[in-house]
Amino acid sequence: MKGINIHIKILDREYPLTVTPESEILLREAEKHIQLKLEEYRKTYVNSDKQDILAMAVLLYATEALRFEKSAKTADSPKFDEILKSIEHLLDTV
Repeated sequence: MKGINIHIKILDREYPLTVTPESEILLREAEKHIQLKLEEYRKTYVNSDKQDILAMAVLLYATEALRFEKSAKTADSPKFDEILKSIEHLLDTV
């Protein structure tokens, strides 16, 4: 399947990506979640720079991913590896 070119915007910067049409939906949803969380942090931590805000968001999402990983391993979820690979792929593209 041929990739499509998209741009994902995070903290006022655009990142060009080539993705599959299926991945685009997930990436756009992730972009919205990230933007909402970053905006929340901008309002909460007014004196923090963009690097600090981004670091806090990454820490939050990494913590959530690890929590999900541990709970999924205890539940022996067969879809866990697929979801984890998707998260890792998204992190690699940013």
